[in-house]
Amino acid sequence: MTNANGEVEIEVNKNLPYTLSYTVSKDGYTAVMGTAVFDAAGITKIIPVAMRPVPVPVDRVELHWGTTIRDLDLYIIEYDDTSNTCQTSYFNMNGCVDTSLDQDVVSGTGPEITTWTGNSRKYMIVVRQYTTATTYLVNSQAKLRLYGQDNSEQIFDIPTTPADNPDRHWVFGCFDGALGLPSLNVLNSFTATPSLVACNPLGLSGKLEDWVFNPGPEKTLTKKQLRKQHKKFNNKKHRNNKNNKY
Repeated sequence: MTNANGEVEIEVNKNLPYTLSYTVSKDGYTAVMGTAVFDAAGITKIIPVAMRPVPVPVDRVELHWGTTIRDLDLYIIEYDDTSNTCQTSYFNMNGCVDTSLDQDVVSGTGPEITTWTGNSRKYMIVVRQYTTATTYLVNSQAKLRLYGQDNSEQIFDIPTTPADNPDRHWVFGCFDGALGLPSLNVLNSFTATPSLVACNPLGLSGKLEDWVFNPGPEKTLTKKQLRKQHKKFNNKKHRNNKNNKY
């Protein structure tokens, strides 16, 4: 057992030279094994051990929002340490090998759900306000729910300040697919145009600094689709107003 600082002292009373084999373990972390050779009496050896969290692959991310804005969009930008990028969003729902978007909600409160089938690369999560309305993105009551393959759940609310911020993109954060949720770097920044440079802590080659965010084309739904989603939106808004009465 270690002390409060994660340290342990082991006294070696063996014939020298002696090779000590050790295993360091902790819940939620990958065990580390190693050896240390003691070849003289009365010496002290400090053996630093770096432990990595057990990878928790991301299973899916869900975007929900309130009734003040009709249309938010979830974007997953997938990249590696070269110049290879791809994007999964409403206009390319299976834009990447590893990810797929279930639906594009254009008049409602979500959810839009992106599911992972693999976790081999790095990812940036962006939420965009599609509609230009008097209500700003910061006041959308947007919420991201991240689920790991171990059934863990993390919930993140959109920052609400400054309330008059007109930027239409919430750059939520980035993570390394090989490490999963423990590598999540929450950025919580607003911008007019997202950039992968924000993901520098996860490693970024110079080639990707020139990457340009593609918001997508104008949406063209049929009148029947629009009526269906508009009715769903208004019904939910009515229920929320009813529940808020005193």
